[in-house]
Amino acid sequence: MHEGHRQRMLEKLASESVLQDHELLEILLFYAIPRKNTNETAHSLIDACGSLSNVFKADVKVLASVNGVGPSTAAFLKTVGSIYSRMGAEGFRETSHTIFSYRDFSEYIAGRYKAMQTEYFELFALDAKNRICFAQEFTTGERDRVELSSTDVSKFIADHGPKGIVMAHNHPNAPSAPSAHDDECTRLTHVLCSLNNVILIDHVIVGNDGTYSYYLSGELEKIRECYDVETMLRRASLKIKP
Repeated sequence: MHEGHRQRMLEKLASESVLQDHELLEILLFYAIPRKNTNETAHSLIDACGSLSNVFKADVKVLASVNGVGPSTAAFLKTVGSIYSRMGAEGFRETSHTIFSYRDFSEYIAGRYKAMQTEYFELFALDAKNRICFAQEFTTGERDRVELSSTDVSKFIADHGPKGIVMAHNHPNAPSAPSAHDDECTRLTHVLCSLNNVILIDHVIVGNDGTYSYYLSGELEKIRECYDVETMLRRASLKIKP
């Protein structure tokens, strides 16, 4: 019975019929749940997460808690979601926005983060021609907390050798104004970039009131003036008495 239904669904997909969200998810689940009716599971996932898009942004623990979804299926969906997110970064590179633009990037990242219910942090590497060439996502899967350590930033620079870095993260259901932790993270990343001859180009925060850009607000320039490595070393040398 299940095999016949699955075959009909695959034929419907192949015919390029307009499928509903739960039908697309049902077909995807065929490959994670081989011998079970996945229609109810698809409905349960969308009901639990609020939308098809949110299914692929949900934490593994949340997915695994849904009736009919175990750890293996949750990991499968999370993998698909991570691929989807990574492709979003590639989509920016492949559009007409080849050369980085502060306003274009802010609009792009606002669209990506709009429906996300957990906090995400991303680093974008720019090449010598100001083109985004790589993006890496950092998340704890928690609603209001994300970690980006100095080790993460240093490894990102060492692995990808960027000429510039753009930081981006979201404040789910909160204003985009930076917190004291955001300021500290921006200062630390600038120092690490400066040590490696890399330019911190911007840090964009997406909130429920729009976006905040450290560059466009002028705050990044203040950080550069105060926390440039050469300037800091010069200040330190002036304090040292012979």
